[in-house]
Amino acid sequence: MIRLTTFTIVLIACLGGSSLMAQNDNSKSQDAPCIVVSGAVRAPGRLVIRRPLRLHEIIVFAGGLTERADGTIKLIETGSKCYAEAWASTKWPDHPLKTTELSVAGLASGDEKADPLIQAGDVVEVVELDPIYIAGKVANPSALYSRKPPTLLEAIGMAGGVMGESKNTNIVVLRRDIRGNYAEYLKTKLSELRKHPSRAPRLRGMDIVNVGDVKMMRPPMLPLFDSKPIPPRPIF
Repeated sequence: MIRLTTFTIVLIACLGGSSLMAQNDNSKSQDAPCIVVSGAVRAPGRLVIRRPLRLHEIIVFAGGLTERADGTIKLIETGSKCYAEAWASTKWPDHPLKTTELSVAGLASGDEKADPLIQAGDVVEVVELDPIYIAGKVANPSALYSRKPPTLLEAIGMAGGVMGESKNTNIVVLRRDIRGNYAEYLKTKLSELRKHPSRAPRLRGMDIVNVGDVKMMRPPMLPLFDSKPIPPRPIF
């Protein structure tokens, strides 16, 4: 942990110069070796590299982890010079890509296998927690991220509570099966949950909660990447 923290402090002191360099070199870096960082980092995108970097360095250059990180990092080796360039032109690899799962906790261990060198063309995906979607007659319909999945009543509270609550307010929970298909898991009335709070089930990531007699929220289709090429950012 000391190693990672020290590096972060030094890097923050140098960020002003590196951002200026990125602006100056941007027009020259379109074909430079790069990596892609996605997922639960504060500045996801495409990074131009001039030397191999350790995984913890990449995380720092991407702004650090967000609260949505679930503790797992996927390292995808594409074997290309700059995977983002191939992706932007829709030329996806025609062969399986080697994927390695690593632990966020392992970055501070000092073990080189847990903190490997990242090569040009690699994709670093910091896995996000699976959200719980809550919609309908709540104050703040939203996607909820929590390391400990909340109960149904807790989730409603996290979304600001029910608007215009009555004893007949219906709640429907949709749950995804192993094939990714959604089906109705629970249908009940809010008044029943209020009477028997211990019966409120604990939700799971990717559950969809619809509160009230409103148009049902359907499972969202979230793309892995945006449809636009990611602009490069030189970092070293």
